[in-house]
Amino acid sequence: MRTIAFIPSIVGMLLSVSLAACAGLSRESQTLASTATETTVEPTPLRQWPDMLESASAPMGWQVTPCENSALLCVEAGEKFVGTVEFISYPLADIQRQTEESRSDASEANSDLETLRQWVANHYKTIQTDRAQADPTLVFLPRASEEVSVGGLPGLRYGFTIRHSSDILAERTVGYITTDGTTLYLFVTGLTNGDPAGTFLSDAALQQFEPHLAEIMAELSL
Repeated sequence: MRTIAFIPSIVGMLLSVSLAACAGLSRESQTLASTATETTVEPTPLRQWPDMLESASAPMGWQVTPCENSALLCVEAGEKFVGTVEFISYPLADIQRQTEESRSDASEANSDLETLRQWVANHYKTIQTDRAQADPTLVFLPRASEEVSVGGLPGLRYGFTIRHSSDILAERTVGYITTDGTTLYLFVTGLTNGDPAGTFLSDAALQQFEPHLAEIMAELSL
């Protein structure tokens, strides 16, 4: 099992900026109050990669294993470390409350899949606003979310690319999101061009790994 220090570049920005719409939400491992009985509910144990990983699909000669930090999945090409995929979870009820506030039609039923779509829309809006404030010349190119199976559950694949005005790649993110009706599960990776501490070392490596990531997502144990 590879030891890797968590360096807050791509994933750190996703937690502090691109997940800003979810800021202040408690993690799944925190105690939740039962409004029905006013008693304390035991927290659901926080799941990590060793609990979920069923398929270790990878390009020939590559290895995919949970990192020592078990919220991260380590990807290596031979002896070379090339990237990670991070797992994050939140109570679905908290996400639903946040997404309902941003809906234009509050009377419309908010299904689990619609909650995921709204989360992605909020996520894109947050990223685009943040990057425009940092550099107005950056071009934000969102990828339309696609319905996929994540661990046997209905989910979405999403992502975005950010380019400089000269068309040079600045960032790229790939994510998968699903829910079991109680917890929202988020899996995210990507890269920041020119940042050696980025989640993936190069876009070429990420592109090579993406088909295998799709297989890993479909085969997860959730």
